[in-house]
Amino acid sequence: MTELTQFVRGFQKALHIEIETMRGQRGSFEVPLFNGRKQDSAFSDTTTHRRYVFSYAVANEKLNVHLECTLRHEKSEYLVTVASVDTGSVQLECNENIPLEGKGHTLVIYPWFLYEKLLSGLSEILPGHPIDNALRLFARSPACELDRSPRLDHSNLNASQQRAISLCCQLNPAFIWGPPGTGKTRTLAALLAELLHQDRRILVTSTTNAAVDQALEQLAKHPEGRPFLHQHKVIRMGQHAGSHPEMTLQEVANARDQDRRARIEAIEDRLSNLHETIRKAQEVLDQLEQTLAESQLNLFSDPAPVPHILPALRSIFLGRRGPLLAQLPPDRLITIIATRLRRLQRLHKLYRLRGKALHTAQQQREQQAFTEARLVFSTLANVYLHPLMRNASFDVVIVEEASMAVLPTLFFSACMAKEQIIVVGDPKQLPPIVQSRDAFVQKALGRSIFAIAAPTPLTTHNVALLDTQYRMHPTIGDLISKLFYHGALHSATTDRTHKTLVEKAPFPGYPLVLIDTKGHTQCKYQGHHSRCNELSALSCVALVRSALNDGLLDIGVITPYVEQARLTRDLLRRENLLGESIECSTVHRFQGREKNMIILDLVDTAPLPPGKLLADQSTTSDAARLLNVSLSRARGKLLVVADCAYFLQKIPQSTLSLFLHEARQVGLVATRENIPDHLS
Repeated sequence: MTELTQFVRGFQKALHIEIETMRGQRGSFEVPLFNGRKQDSAFSDTTTHRRYVFSYAVANEKLNVHLECTLRHEKSEYLVTVASVDTGSVQLECNENIPLEGKGHTLVIYPWFLYEKLLSGLSEILPGHPIDNALRLFARSPACELDRSPRLDHSNLNASQQRAISLCCQLNPAFIWGPPGTGKTRTLAALLAELLHQDRRILVTSTTNAAVDQALEQLAKHPEGRPFLHQHKVIRMGQHAGSHPEMTLQEVANARDQDRRARIEAIEDRLSNLHETIRKAQEVLDQLEQTLAESQLNLFSDPAPVPHILPALRSIFLGRRGPLLAQLPPDRLITIIATRLRRLQRLHKLYRLRGKALHTAQQQREQQAFTEARLVFSTLANVYLHPLMRNASFDVVIVEEASMAVLPTLFFSACMAKEQIIVVGDPKQLPPIVQSRDAFVQKALGRSIFAIAAPTPLTTHNVALLDTQYRMHPTIGDLISKLFYHGALHSATTDRTHKTLVEKAPFPGYPLVLIDTKGHTQCKYQGHHSRCNELSALSCVALVRSALNDGLLDIGVITPYVEQARLTRDLLRRENLLGESIECSTVHRFQGREKNMIILDLVDTAPLPPGKLLADQSTTSDAARLLNVSLSRARGKLLVVADCAYFLQKIPQSTLSLFLHEARQVGLVATRENIPDHLS
């Protein structure tokens, strides 16, 4: 059995088990849609499928082009495919007519669909396909040296960031270890500019649209990278929510031939008008035939004119002959409208043929733009979903936020790399989310690539650590460095922003505060194995209110439990405190983000034992990673609500208890009663 076959079969086995687990344990994701309209496209074939455009209010990472899902409307369901996703709107294809009237529409997404497509993509990696870089990434063969050196001046980067650029020019694979706030995305932009000037064709991919867009935004700010955007050499595949919509594949292709796109749009407008006119003509024709049939039952009267159809006649005949035609008897009018209808249908067919020809040329332009692109940004899902991506190859493949990516997607992406694979991420942050507890699935899907290729990253020669953090106040940053990074992470000098935030309420002058509930709260099970603690949630609400009253905005409330997050949001909403500047969720929603102030609600206390999310003992456990992500989101103030004695007694050797012990030494310890205007 070849190594390719071993990898593919192993991943397929794990994915099949995970899919079955997801089917049994997880429901679907629902996206409410509104303002639906049918789109009579110049290139759609109404005999096979129809296109509809809907608006949506909240962006969803699950919305991907070529995604197959279900559209629910009242009591009916329709199988649809996502044709395109824009900011606030989605275009769907369906081989049935979807009614647009009545109650709202809901797009139902089944999360295992992406894994089913990944299975298909893996099966298409044929024997003989070059997988050398995938084997190097998975430590099946040693890293190799590259005969390259930086060409650009990177003196605006700090020393560790410059070392990362040099490492990526010298070794394959190369790993950039970017702890929170160390300028990982800025370093990535500098690396992209460097590789572009070395004439490399590059793919940048990540688990989330946000990470992809942040990398693109940083490249647009880089003086050596910006010209490649202006030359239409950079393409963003899929859903884009950043400030550079001109980087999408369609827009880059349009920039190469703006006249063709304008003609397509003109034909689509004409087709839409023709479609509506044909509909009205057929409707009037049906009415007249019914009127004529009724009048023929009366043998003693002539058919009378039908003046009430005058508005429709004006539309069908563009207003010129409408008033005269309305005076004609129904039988004469039927003949005239039928002739007009046939002419409109011929015209509609002619415009459709013209539109199809133009669209075929547009598709060829998009193919050419993709082939000639020097840099492509895409989510990992699009890498195996999009037809253009599945068979593409690149000199260099860079995976951002790689610690969260499931291993099969990394293997698939690495097989696209002809020369080099570069991994960017933080092994001390969240690993992939896996539903199955099966040991094989945990091994094949639940581990970070760092655990396989660089289990001891501080001493691995092809790993570059970005060692200076700029996000967090040094009191917070230094504690995180000690707990999670063996003291290797240094804090830059406190800046004016940090000082301004620290001086805000609650607890002015303190960047780190422990609010010790001292056994005065109670934890209970809620929902499916989740937990909640009402008094703890009320403490968080009081802290938010105090901060807002002092003008402190951009606040995050983090909790390990879904039900506690829901309870806290309800309490915040009840007091009109929930808004754009206040966010409350579980820790996974905050990965890769930052806030001026973070309130971490640990929830657990008697009579329940500590939950598994917090109780793991090892500093490399998932519990430690959850804690690291939670603490490191804070720029200026970090407030932790916890029953300190409970944790120190129940799990004294845990990373959480170690944090509580250290935080007592460097921060302020307060109680619920110390919170201004606290609600008991």
